[in-house]
Amino acid sequence: MQRFKQLNKRLSAIAELVRDGTNVCDVGTDHAFLPCYLARSGRCGKIYASDLNPNPLKIAAAEIKKQNVDVTLLQSDGLEQIPPCDDVIIAGMGGELIAEIIKKMPPHFKTANLRLITQPMTRHEELRSGLKQAGFEIINERIVPENKRSFTIIYAKAKQEISPKDGLCSSDGRILTSDKAKQEIKEYSMIKVRDIYNYLDKIAPFKNADKTDNCGLIVGDMNADVKRILVALDVTNRVASEAAKNGVDLIVTHHPLMYRPIQRVAKDDPLYSLIQSEISFIAAHTNIDVADGGTSDLMLSRLRLSPSKIVLDPCNPDGTGYGKISELDTPIPAKELAQRCKSGFGNTVVRYVDSGRPIKRVAVCSGGAGDLAQKALNLKCDAYITGDIRWDRLVFAADYGLTLVDAGHFHTENIFCEDIVKRLSCEFPSCHVKTAINSVDVCDYVI
Repeated sequence: MQRFKQLNKRLSAIAELVRDGTNVCDVGTDHAFLPCYLARSGRCGKIYASDLNPNPLKIAAAEIKKQNVDVTLLQSDGLEQIPPCDDVIIAGMGGELIAEIIKKMPPHFKTANLRLITQPMTRHEELRSGLKQAGFEIINERIVPENKRSFTIIYAKAKQEISPKDGLCSSDGRILTSDKAKQEIKEYSMIKVRDIYNYLDKIAPFKNADKTDNCGLIVGDMNADVKRILVALDVTNRVASEAAKNGVDLIVTHHPLMYRPIQRVAKDDPLYSLIQSEISFIAAHTNIDVADGGTSDLMLSRLRLSPSKIVLDPCNPDGTGYGKISELDTPIPAKELAQRCKSGFGNTVVRYVDSGRPIKRVAVCSGGAGDLAQKALNLKCDAYITGDIRWDRLVFAADYGLTLVDAGHFHTENIFCEDIVKRLSCEFPSCHVKTAINSVDVCDYVI
């Protein structure tokens, strides 16, 4: 007798919500394990499995053939090409994508008998809000524990019907009070270092980092639990000590702790402290610098310059790279641009070369990128803002009529911290994320 792959707890819980005798569709079916299981059970009428991309459909077709079941495969963008169904399953996607699919639902789906069985991997609140805006109400939510994580299944129907008792359901069908639900979520919804790494890789792929850079997980265990995250520009001894004192599980920085192989780790090295305290450490450096929404875009925002897709120094096949170029609506003098840097980045001092010409087209690049001054000039920029500018570059700017602003390495990159704290807090609301108190400029200045 042929044996088939058993459903995991998450898919089993979804299957339990499918009503007997209904026509059902699994949107974004992937391997088609769930539609095949429903077909073998004989509980349903017509069963559809869909995906937008052909490759998952090929995998699904192989599984359907292997199990010899009656499942109709459809290539569809969301629900657009799918016949009317009673139960619609949309699982294993981000909550924002599921909400978008529901928003675009064709009119023939919107009947009183329709049930939506959704299982978001992230952004649960966006899905709940999307359901409400689309005219659905949540009947219940089922929490399914699996491998020390929990998956939330949100079951919804059209608002015109009377809702049964509200509440959260555990995987065995118990209605949980709010306190019990929170406890069950706390027990099973543990975020891992791998989850944080994968999210950072999604917003700023590590593959796009400079080949000489040392990005990614530098210290720790991908499978370690994460409750507390500390964000900093650098891992210094003070940052490492702050993390240890506050029970931090993971430090996320912009700068790596080391760029080259090391031969020894002394007791006064921050690396020693991280290993001793079992604190994991991820660096997101040049991958963030070249990403859309990365450090250059943050600079434009702080300087009150318009967002831009124009890259100063493209270096990746997808067109991303270092720096951005933006244009002012009204030209301004160099001193005003330097003042914007001082207030936007929080500098103590800003040094600059004034070309004497009004500034309209501005290039920016975080960190120490003075060598791109020639590119900025070649691209008809009136001004270029970066940090750690060498004297020869300042002389070059004065000779060739380019306003060159040195806003400091620390100040043009420390803006990374606030942005990453906001992103991680939004994506992982169960984690406590904050900027390190000791993520500070190590220099003093005499004004």
